[in-house]
Amino acid sequence: MLLATPAAADLPSADRIAAARAELASRPADPLPHLRLLRLLVEGAAPAEALAEADSFCALHPEDTRVEEWRARALVALSRPDEAEAALDRRVAHEPLDAGALGLRAGLRAERGDYEGAALDWDAALARGPWVDAYLGRAHALARIGEVELARVGLAEGLRRTGGAAVLREEAVALARRTGAYDEALALIDTLLARHAAASRWRVLRAAVLHDAGREAEAHRELTRALADAEAQVRRRRTPLALLERGRALLALGRRDEARADLRQAALRAPALTDARRLLAAAEADR
Repeated sequence: MLLATPAAADLPSADRIAAARAELASRPADPLPHLRLLRLLVEGAAPAEALAEADSFCALHPEDTRVEEWRARALVALSRPDEAEAALDRRVAHEPLDAGALGLRAGLRAERGDYEGAALDWDAALARGPWVDAYLGRAHALARIGEVELARVGLAEGLRRTGGAAVLREEAVALARRTGAYDEALALIDTLLARHAAASRWRVLRAAVLHDAGREAEAHRELTRALADAEAQVRRRRTPLALLERGRALLALGRRDEARADLRQAALRAPALTDARRLLAAAEADR
């Protein structure tokens, strides 16, 4: 997905939108109140209104292309990706290093299968500085066109420049597994284990790499340790995240009924935990 659907509690209130309209009415020639209103309308799930305001903005400020990113976001929400990409083309032609516009266009390009174009956009976005999403998006795009080694090099750069973001390290593990570089994958996971107190998730991943490498006894021992870590976490505090991690370990050990019970609770109590829903779907599919 290019745009996450905000939870109801996260939507801008009607009062905030009304205040933005009042500010715009008091300063109609100033582009900043107009841009603020556009942002609130897009974030408030009112894309049709946002498009009308974008047209109004262009009539008042025809040379100001900052509006095009918000127009594009509204168009994406309305399932009009070709028009959204055209809007972003206008913005990038005027401001080639607008990271927000480049990132959104990269996502659109990837969705229609133009992974080379997506990688180029992520490259351009990274010219503005380190950005985890850009390193991750570029790696995905490069891997899709078979440039796995370039993807791995880019992730290594991202790890250096972002202080070792866990999501980049996890993606680097996935690429190392794809190429059979199991020792490299294990070294990356060992760094995650050293940095994170909640170790269960990474032990499950380590067990998967050991399984890939044919080291079954070690993989089983790692899963046993993962479950012990997760059990301790649940005993300390029975949070949705703790239940998710115990469910993950139980599922990897083949204890599906117990895993389903934990994952259902995690998904019910914290709908934002997409891993809980994904793993629950996988566990249910095997019934």
